[in-house]
Amino acid sequence: MVLPELQVKLIKVKGADYTIRPADYYGRYFYFLGLNRFLAYIAASKEAIKIKSVSFFFSIIKSYEACRSGKLELKISKEEQKMINNQRWKMLKKKWLKI
Repeated sequence: MVLPELQVKLIKVKGADYTIRPADYYGRYFYFLGLNRFLAYIAASKEAIKIKSVSFFFSIIKSYEACRSGKLELKISKEEQKMINNQRWKMLKKKWLKI
């Protein structure tokens, strides 16, 4: 089905390599998705629980924080970032807090 009004943004950094480790990928993904710190930590814990690895959680967080401290340029606007975070909050409340 074609939805002409649907706009999609590719947030892959130009020239980026796809051979990064999974934890680095998730950390960068959460950063470039525009997640705030709390939501990024929740998402990282969810991924770490899936593979049952505490060290995976810390590796994701290390990658996320490296992007934050490096103040890497986001490929999305502040408005898009806010919308993504709001949507994540809604899903968190609905799925986990049953609100």
